[in-house]
Amino acid sequence: MSRVIAGALLVAWSMAGCGRVGFAELDRDARDARADDAEGADGPGPALDALTGVNVLFTTSSVHAPRDLGGLAGADEICTARAGEAGLPGTYVAWLSTAGTSAPSRLAGARGWVRPDGRPVFDTVAELTTGILWYPLDRDEQGRAVRTTSSAGVLVATGTNMDGSYSGEDCAGYTSTGVGSVEGGRADVGTRNWTQGFGIGCDQPIRLYCLGIDHATPVSPSSGTARSAFLLSTASFSHNTGLAGADAACQGEATSSGLSGTYRALLASTGSSPISRFQTSGAPWARVDGVLLAWSAEAFAVGQFLAPLEVTAGGMRPLPGMFATTGTAAPSTAGDDTTTCQAWTQASSTTARAIANTNSVEVFSTQTTNCVNPSQLYCLEQ
Repeated sequence: MSRVIAGALLVAWSMAGCGRVGFAELDRDARDARADDAEGADGPGPALDALTGVNVLFTTSSVHAPRDLGGLAGADEICTARAGEAGLPGTYVAWLSTAGTSAPSRLAGARGWVRPDGRPVFDTVAELTTGILWYPLDRDEQGRAVRTTSSAGVLVATGTNMDGSYSGEDCAGYTSTGVGSVEGGRADVGTRNWTQGFGIGCDQPIRLYCLGIDHATPVSPSSGTARSAFLLSTASFSHNTGLAGADAACQGEATSSGLSGTYRALLASTGSSPISRFQTSGAPWARVDGVLLAWSAEAFAVGQFLAPLEVTAGGMRPLPGMFATTGTAAPSTAGDDTTTCQAWTQASSTTARAIANTNSVEVFSTQTTNCVNPSQLYCLEQ
């Protein structure tokens, strides 16, 4: 059921000299309504004051066939219309490339982008095109979640590769009336697949990314008090070494990376869930880059994630298509022998384990594979 925000979504700013602006959401009722509600929420309201002075970006709530956009100018008009309907300040352009114009060149001179809910997405275009993306672009102009359960889906037309270059597919400059395709991405993922990896028919109605271009205000994520979480950087967990072997892999990487504290694997076993291995009444978990994975430990436990767990203890972001072993399809769901390599005792082609795509904001999945090769893990501070 839809929920209407009763109060302002407050965004705390802190700036010293030319340092980055740190964003931390403070009004829990409002922020939860914005984060959890995919259909309702009346928009930013009083939070618009907090967005003054920074560039806002969003994924359109409306969908459009790439061939019907009317070129870059027509796409920009759509972005302007959606922003205006939501009362968002600033000038907007669509994240689209053509043979003669790259999407990054359309942002020249601007810096620092946040979603309508105040969460920072990226700071500089140079960082973005090398894979540094904080929170995913899965909020529309009203701050509502863009999800796979939506009838419009999460696919977005871009014509742009991860490095910002033209993909070679743009439906004849977004004016084609014939058969063709355009490069696209997904709004609910991090790193590279947000802008590339999906061939989309020119007649298929999908969304657009819209970015403000008026400001050059540095931004960065700010998690406040949080426990650390990271993705194991190498496939070092052998599936016949038990939970103890998984925990040793996590603790070893945390220690070698200079992280203090005790770490365990976010891993199910037969009859036990991943989250049962952790205290859920404590501080939330955040990646080492300061991005909160969920608003609270309790929210994490029930799968209300804000960002992918795709960053290693050393701050690296592996390529898309990497998988972490989880042993189950959800943080609070117990594993069984068919999802945990027989309680992590059998590393063979005849046993199976549950895995998840580390690039996804869902964090867990229903996918499984065999137990032959060692794998990566999600690691959380106790």
